[in-house]
Amino acid sequence: MMQRQTNLKYPVMKVLFSLFIVLSAAYAEAQLNNGLTAHWSFNQGDATDDWDSFDGLIDGATLTADRFGNPDQAYAFDGVDDKITFGQGNFDVLDQDFSYSIWLKTSTPQLSFVFTKGTISEMYGLMMGDLSTQSSDDSLSIYYRVSSDIRQKSVKIADGQWHHIVINHFHYDSTSVYLDNQYMGSDNTLFSSPYFLSDELTLGGNSSLNIPYEGEADDIRFYENRTLSPVEIDSLYNMPDPGVATANVNAISPIQISVFPNPTTDFVKIQSEERIEQIQIVSSLGKTILVSVQPETTTQELDLSDLAKGLYFVQVTTASGSQSFEVIKQ
Repeated sequence: MMQRQTNLKYPVMKVLFSLFIVLSAAYAEAQLNNGLTAHWSFNQGDATDDWDSFDGLIDGATLTADRFGNPDQAYAFDGVDDKITFGQGNFDVLDQDFSYSIWLKTSTPQLSFVFTKGTISEMYGLMMGDLSTQSSDDSLSIYYRVSSDIRQKSVKIADGQWHHIVINHFHYDSTSVYLDNQYMGSDNTLFSSPYFLSDELTLGGNSSLNIPYEGEADDIRFYENRTLSPVEIDSLYNMPDPGVATANVNAISPIQISVFPNPTTDFVKIQSEERIEQIQIVSSLGKTILVSVQPETTTQELDLSDLAKGLYFVQVTTASGSQSFEVIKQ
């Protein structure tokens, strides 16, 4: 009897630990969605807003491989006239705090506007080079100007590698920059007057000034009325390849299971080395969406078209145990 209890303890503890991992991941994703205004992942080969309806208008920018090497899931800009605009009247942050996350890659020292909104006298965003001397540089700068008050902080990125940039803007305090999960400093210049911005938020340039960006961009998130914590920045920096469904739970089963495509707008296919006994879908908030007992085949297809956009966990059970996969519904 004692021996039987000992044998049961190991799988039970592994299941509890796996459940903890799933819930932790769900909580982290829920936090990253808090205050999210727009998310342009480009994973569908266009500039659709994955979170809301702020879809981008593509003007010349061309699809390229993203930071994971997935083809046609990021955008390249030629430094001449390419840009993507996200609508006039949107992202007028005025006096509020806000934050955004973006991946950039360039090997060209340049004078350019990378991701901006506003005019030369009132603007927020990212630029390369020195605007005051009209000179090219290999550094990326935050550039926030309200009348004669300017905040700037530069980091070097023109090395041909992908870099993750997060900007935290505290309107009445400071604007800080994180590069590749490292805090790089802030500018504490005080603003004496409020924003009044009417131009379009633009990737690859500026809607009023013809100083275009040469390089690539991927996976942009914009947050309003909040800034990102170091823990959240770490989560964004370490996001897994969206093209691969990652098993969070391997409580018992060592067998190979694949879930694809990921992200998806409608169907996902599940392939297993063993016959599938059950499939369960759980939302990022831990709510069970579906429990399906399967006719024990090795291939199944799930229709997610009626689900809201977001992160879900697909748990697949076979005779050897269970595995859970992160799946993004777009």
